[in-house]
Amino acid sequence: MNFRRSDFVAMAGLLLLLHALLMIGELRGLPFRLDHFTNAALLFTNLYFLYSGYLLSHRLAAFRLALYPLGYAVLLYVFFLRNPDWRPLFFVLGVVYCSAYRLPAVLGLFTVFILSHIFAQPHPWAAFLVLGSVFAVAYMVRRKAYGWFHVTALTFGLAIFGVLLFPIICFVLLDSPQTILETFSQSEVALAMKTSLLSATICTLIVLVFGVPLAYGIARTNFRGKTVLETAIDLPILIPQSAVGVAFLWVVGAKGFLGGTVNVGGTLAGVILAQMFVSAPFLIKTAITSFEAVHPHLESVARSLGASPAGAFWRVSLPLAARGIFVGCILTWARAISEVGSVAILAYYPMTAPVLVFSRSTQAGIEQARPVAIVLILTCLWIFIGLHFIRSAAFRRFVGRTEQI
Repeated sequence: MNFRRSDFVAMAGLLLLLHALLMIGELRGLPFRLDHFTNAALLFTNLYFLYSGYLLSHRLAAFRLALYPLGYAVLLYVFFLRNPDWRPLFFVLGVVYCSAYRLPAVLGLFTVFILSHIFAQPHPWAAFLVLGSVFAVAYMVRRKAYGWFHVTALTFGLAIFGVLLFPIICFVLLDSPQTILETFSQSEVALAMKTSLLSATICTLIVLVFGVPLAYGIARTNFRGKTVLETAIDLPILIPQSAVGVAFLWVVGAKGFLGGTVNVGGTLAGVILAQMFVSAPFLIKTAITSFEAVHPHLESVARSLGASPAGAFWRVSLPLAARGIFVGCILTWARAISEVGSVAILAYYPMTAPVLVFSRSTQAGIEQARPVAIVLILTCLWIFIGLHFIRSAAFRRFVGRTEQI
C-alpha cells in the first residue's frame, strides 16, 4: 500500500488550512482553545506524522500501516485532548512515536513507556523500568528463534519477579540525587557504610579461606554422615537472626561463659562473626556444586602426569571451579552486608549501615531512615554490578584459557 506524493501534498494542504482556521478563530464550538504557540507546535507534529506515514507506506505491510494512525490518535487523545497539562509531553511523544514506528523493539519500549505513564501514576518511571525490562528480555529471547512456550515462561516468571522489585525501585527513586549526596556526606552514615563494607569484605575472605577446602573435601569424599554434614551447613539459613545473636552473646558476650577470655560483643570482630555465621553457607554450597561439576577423571590425569594431590587441586580443580566460587563470594558478601538481626544483638556498635537504618526507623521514623536506606541500596547495587562485571570479564578469559589446556 503506497501513498503517492500528490496524496501527501493534498493532506498536508488540508492540515495547513485546518490549523490556519484554528489560528484565526473560525472554528468555533470546539471543547478546547489553543494559543498560537500550541497551535504551531501541533501543526509541526501533525505534519511530521503525515511525512513519516508517507515514508512508512513504502516499507510496511498494509496491516501495520493501518495501525500507525490508530496509535497516533490514542496519543493525541490521552496526552493532548484529555489532559491539557500533558500537552508539552505530547509533542515529544508524537515525534518519537512517528520516528520509532518501523523499529519493533523501540516501538515496544515506547508503548510500555506510554502505558506506564497512563496507568502507573504516581510511579511511572519505576513501572517503566520493570515492564521495559520484561519486554526487552522477551523480545531478545524471541529474536533468538525460541518457541513461544519458552518466551511465555520467561516473561511470566520475570513479570512476577518484577512485581517484587517494584517497591524497591519506587523507594530508590523517591529522593533526589542532592538528598542522597547530602546523606552520604553525613559522618554517621559514612562511618556506618565503611564499617559495613569492611566487615563484609573481611567476612567473605575468612569464609573463602576455610569454605573452599571444606567444599572440596565434601565434593571429593564419601563417608558415613556426609548427608548430615551437608544439612548442618544449611542450618545458619534456617535459624532466625535474633536467635543467632542471642546464642553468640550468651557464649562470647560480656556476660557469656567465655566472656572472661573471649568477648566480641560491641566490637568489629562481633560484627564479622555474626556475618560469617549467616553468610558462610552461600559460599560453601556454591563451591561444593562447582567442585562436583569438575570430573574427578581430570584430577586423575594430572596425577598420572606427576602432579601431587595438592598440585591437581591448584592446577585443575580450583581453576575450573573458580567461576562458581566467585559467585559464592558475591552471594556471601551480599548476605553479610545485609545482616541486621544478629549483628544488632551481638555488636550494636560499631554500627553498620543496616543497623543504622533499623535504628533510625525505630527511633526517628521512616522518613529519617529512608535516605540512609537508599544510600545503602545504591551502594550495594553498584558494587554488586561491579563484581558481576569482573566475573564475566576476567574469569571468562581465565577459565576459558584453562579449559583449552
